[in-house]
Amino acid sequence: MGDPLHRTSQGERSMLGKAEKLSVLVVFELRLIIWILFLPIVRSALE
Repeated sequence: MGDPLHRTSQGERSMLGKAEKLSVLVVFELRLIIWILFLPIVRSALE
């Protein structure tokens, strides 16, 4: 039925793809949070 090594490498690849998508989402959310937190501080500093 096909060697199990090949199957596991395919599974790992899909897991890596999911992890990459997750990390991109996390980075995006972190940027959003940082913007929301620091924008008022920056504005008050500029005023």
